[in-house]
Amino acid sequence: MGIIVTSDKRIILPGDPRAEGWGFTRERWEGSYLFADEGRILCSALHARPEGAGHFRTLLKGMEASGHRVAVPCPMPKMVAILQHCCPIQMTQHTYEECDVRAMMRRDYVMVE
Repeated sequence: MGIIVTSDKRIILPGDPRAEGWGFTRERWEGSYLFADEGRILCSALHARPEGAGHFRTLLKGMEASGHRVAVPCPMPKMVAILQHCCPIQMTQHTYEECDVRAMMRRDYVMVE
């Protein structure tokens, strides 16, 4: 996986101070980023290393504990299983930048279109 370089302030890369306490570190995440938008964090480009070590669950719990709303657009099947196990979530249809996608999020969240 390559290194991501961006000046977009909405992009949160592993090791970013905004992600302190979430476990979103360079050691745990490779070629990954989060997207902060409209009061929520979108988890769409994630690659944990090693896989299956609980890093995704730790990330979800950390983001929610710090008061962020979390959405996972187009989740992979493995992510769906983790989301269903660790938080009350539902699949919903939303528009992100003019594209309709399915996103998993907590039932009590209201998406701002």
